[in-house]
Amino acid sequence: MLLGDYGADVVKVEPRGRREFRNPDADRDSYFFLSANRSKRSLTLDLKSQEGRDLLLRILPHFDVVVENFRPGVMQALGLGAEVLRARHPRLVYCGVSGFGPDGPYKDRPGFDQIAQGMSGFMSITGTPESGPTRAGIAIGDLLAGIFAAHGVTMALLERW
Repeated sequence: MLLGDYGADVVKVEPRGRREFRNPDADRDSYFFLSANRSKRSLTLDLKSQEGRDLLLRILPHFDVVVENFRPGVMQALGLGAEVLRARHPRLVYCGVSGFGPDGPYKDRPGFDQIAQGMSGFMSITGTPESGPTRAGIAIGDLLAGIFAAHGVTMALLERW
């Protein structure tokens, strides 16, 4: 979203048959979907199929950056890991965002905002003595991950330039 706001031409690859943050029974997109996906175009691909992966590899030369947020190892299992993509396209900037990073004892654990708030200690400064720790009213961990990813991508493009 931020890269698109900065002027990048962003294409979001979504799985076929469903869209993130969208109620499939709704007649129109929700406010949240529209705000989270502003400044983006989208295309649907089944990356679990060879046809979908082949199509992604064919269109990849038209892009400078790949940002993914699967658990570590998923892109490699699909044959689309950083090493494979960068071997084919050496100037490609690859950004992988995950809850606990690409290695370490928690790398395979799912990560989302409430987990980050709790494990970081952030929730120790929220709530009341009666309620105990509570999560913040906004998804601060998710927001910060996106901000840091956008800045990292921007810096990698500057270095590549």
